Amino acid sequence: MVQRTKIVGILLLILLLVSAILLFVFLPSTPRDIDKIQKKGEIRIAVRMNQIDCMMRGDTLAGFQYELAKLFSDSCLHVRIKWVRVPDVIEAIRLLKQGKVDLIAQNIPRSTDVLQYITISSPILVSKAVLVQRKSSEIEDDTTFVKNQLNLGKKQLCIVRGSSYTQRIQHLAEEISDTIYVSELKVHDAEELILLVAKGSVRYGVCDEKVANYFVKRFPGIDVSVDIGFPQLQGWGINKRSLGLSKAVNSWLEKFTKSDRFNLLYAKYYN
Repeated sequence: MVQRTKIVGILLLILLLVSAILLFVFLPSTPRDIDKIQKKGEIRIAVRMNQIDCMMRGDTLAGFQYELAKLFSDSCLHVRIKWVRVPDVIEAIRLLKQGKVDLIAQNIPRSTDVLQYITISSPILVSKAVLVQRKSSEIEDDTTFVKNQLNLGKKQLCIVRGSSYTQRIQHLAEEISDTIYVSELKVHDAEELILLVAKGSVRYGVCDEKVANYFVKRFPGIDVSVDIGFPQLQGWGINKRSLGLSKAVNSWLEKFTKSDRFNLLYAKYYN
């Protein structure tokens, strides 16, 4: 009887330990605000690795978002950065909502579907969605070349996984009174999508205009002349509960984006 009681006690203890571990792993952390970030001396920033946002150059990091976030941290927060690499915006938002990162260093369009989950900072850039397709001279059947938005009826447009462009394409379909099909590909970045279009694996893609213009220089056989949406404000992602951090980010960006230093940084990575 005593032996059985000991075994039951040990099993209960194991069960409690397993439960504690599962709660620690799967329950969301409390989002940190600026006071806790500065007390810890570290801000956790989600960033995507690509040819514009953040990349490895030799044994060091570089990129538009990397340099911009580092300037913000050094001049405003005075803390070190823990970079958290994410494959796409879906994963970044998930980590932000769970309190596992404090900031998403990415140009996220300010749209209603995104704003229901996170706060978008003061604008860093203003851009719009464009159609990415091969030039008419690059395709056998040039009747498939889209010259304007009215030609998009019955076409299938491919977007990056987690993109916010689905809503805009739906609105465009209503505007032209026709059906536009949307396919969300399991690619993590516009760069991958544009490469698929350039290779002919995908006929039509939709991505950010500034990113598209960057890759036009590298893939001269693609066309990005057809607009899909209106210009949208784009900024960093912040947890809705991190009010102090949001205020600090907005104040800093509003000043810095008007400076010559920002213009030089933009030209360095987008031109």
